[in-house]
Amino acid sequence: MTIQLVIQSHLSDASIEMGHPQLADTAELRIQFVKFLLNQFPDTRKEIKLSEIEELFETFNEARLTKLN
Repeated sequence: MTIQLVIQSHLSDASIEMGHPQLADTAELRIQFVKFLLNQFPDTRKEIKLSEIEELFETFNEARLTKLN
């Protein structure tokens, strides 16, 4: 899959989640992750494995949580 597809998927999910107040934090997390991906992969046509995306998300989320604490 491409980075572009991952970004589109996260933004689509975030737009749905924004309509539900209890999911607003999840939507914000997805949007922040998309920004992270855009900074890490300027060429969004790059192919990436699902396992790599999952690992990137875990790393991103751990770094975000560390900053919050």
